[in-house]
Amino acid sequence: MLWAVINGTTRTEEPVINFVLHWLMVTCVNFTTGMLSAVLAFCIGLPSLIWSFGASFWSGLLFFAVASVSATAVSASFLGALYGAAGGAAYATARIAAQQARLQEGRAERQGQLPPRRQHAD
Repeated sequence: MLWAVINGTTRTEEPVINFVLHWLMVTCVNFTTGMLSAVLAFCIGLPSLIWSFGASFWSGLLFFAVASVSATAVSASFLGALYGAAGGAAYATARIAAQQARLQEGRAERQGQLPPRRQHAD
């Protein structure tokens, strides 16, 4: 995929917008997988850290719960911001693409390539 971006080529001459949206979704899925595996690895390694400090059972259990919830909250906040930005970018891209399609249709209409639109009487 990196070479496709560098060379400016896409699969089967697909529109660039499809390529960019596909690349955006692959990036989001990769970040999601990485963050979930990081939280899981943290929660698996956390008991040995607690054990090394020699904390009591209840203190260690409480710390484990607080640290696990905190790690999950940080990851969820990061992923929420990532998906929010991706959604905003996808929306803006779709809106710009629709505007460009209208402009091109108007140009084609002015050049006589398309029949003029009929006005509706209300």
